[in-house]
Amino acid sequence: MKPQPPFCPNRYCSCHWLDRSPELAEGTWFVKDGTYSPDSVGRTQRYRCRSCGTRFSDQTFRLDFAVKLPLDYPTLFNHQISGSGIRDLARIQGVTDKVILNRISRLARQSIALHARMRAYLTLDEDLVADGFESFTWSQYFPNNIHMLVGKQSQYLYGADYANLRRKGRMRERQKRRRAELEKRFLPLPGEVLRSFTRLLGQLRRYAEKMTRSQLCLYTDEKQEYRRALGADSVELPEGGRLIHIRRSSKVARTRHNDLFAVNYYDRELRKDQANHVRESVQFSREVNNCMERLWVYSAWHNYRKPYRIGGRGGKERTHAQVAGVKKKQVEGLWEGFFYRRAFYSHLVLTESEQLAWFRAFRSPMQESRPPTLQYIAA
Repeated sequence: MKPQPPFCPNRYCSCHWLDRSPELAEGTWFVKDGTYSPDSVGRTQRYRCRSCGTRFSDQTFRLDFAVKLPLDYPTLFNHQISGSGIRDLARIQGVTDKVILNRISRLARQSIALHARMRAYLTLDEDLVADGFESFTWSQYFPNNIHMLVGKQSQYLYGADYANLRRKGRMRERQKRRRAELEKRFLPLPGEVLRSFTRLLGQLRRYAEKMTRSQLCLYTDEKQEYRRALGADSVELPEGGRLIHIRRSSKVARTRHNDLFAVNYYDRELRKDQANHVRESVQFSREVNNCMERLWVYSAWHNYRKPYRIGGRGGKERTHAQVAGVKKKQVEGLWEGFFYRRAFYSHLVLTESEQLAWFRAFRSPMQESRPPTLQYIAA
């Protein structure tokens, strides 16, 4: 028996909300409205909502909604974590690079949705480490800080955000002139690092709403923007908790005994596995939102599929999410349908950083971002 549609895709209809409409539970909110046969998926059932009259089909709830050329999402996902570039994937799949970017964008929203849903099962019970991963987008004249919030013990990625930077360091006169020319077209806004880290703290506070202890330590390096964002060495958290800010020098050896090890480890994994960060003279990010989407896809693998340690306790390989406190059954339950069941924005509760990534709203050097169809990403 074919599964019924889960809800009305019209976010303004009462039958869109699983907890507000008794018709959803009874299965009486829709009627069948014929079929159609697109070349990409074959015969597909159409429906009509009795409440608002919206017409839709089985394809509306699939990750491949409005796609004319299906690709194998697990293959794309695996290549994203093994150093394959966009044009490499385009050659392998026999499509253009724009098609690959579109599918990665869809996988990124699935990853953000998975991360947001996992918050319901994750109770914060470990200290955290935050730092900025330095790379660049479009040109080395536009460096960046990709801020990441990582569990000190679990190395689970709790959040990520992006900040454009102005090129610093020693430059020849020719390079200074070139920088001045480019900055006439795009200039990073003052205080971007501070704003980005503040958004990251917003993600931290969301997790702190379900904290099992009265005190939480946040380890960072000695960057002044981090101290300004926190305002003091001790900050109030929801439920009467306290956040203690502990600073460590970034010049200390990056060994496992370093308090910043968790985020340094994640930095190393990105350098190793993401093509746009491996060899920056050959492959690098051209657009900020594409860069962040690839990072979110990587985070889904790192948090929920990658073993925390190869050959763990008793030979059982736990994921980083399990080490952070999420049960294996919950991880597998949320992972089910990752490659085919479309995530709807209206059914999620996202942080500000996650919304910026979802709507491709980060400022990108030298170009205007062109987001996918709003009908798809805002539903």
